[in-house]
Amino acid sequence: AEGLRELGFFEVPGVPANLATEHLVLTNLFPLLDVNGFGHVMAEHMLFLERKKEKKATLKREFARIHKYGKINAVEPLPRQADELLRKLSKKSMTSFGSAKRPPSRTGTGLTMDTAPPLKLTIGGAR
Repeated sequence: AEGLRELGFFEVPGVPANLATEHLVLTNLFPLLDVNGFGHVMAEHMLFLERKKEKKATLKREFARIHKYGKINAVEPLPRQADELLRKLSKKSMTSFGSAKRPPSRTGTGLTMDTAPPLKLTIGGAR
């Protein structure tokens, strides 16, 4: 509804009374446009507004292609923000993983399965 206000929707003469405010748009119109009930309106759900049949058909085909194949062959380059974020996070985790303090190794101590002291296990707090 904020976008409608910014575009001047509510100042246009002849706006239906049941859509005259942001609250009324959210109450009366948004539930009809939010087809899946996820709290957002997708571009393909707005196709009914397109009056030009040829343009509507082109957009339908494009949406179907995107659903089936993704945006790999998109006309404009896709943002790579997710790739950059994952790259940065993986570098941080690898650095912290590689610098983790490890207990000293028991190699070279002469302990073997036969000479090591037995492990004492406690179950449920009992000794």
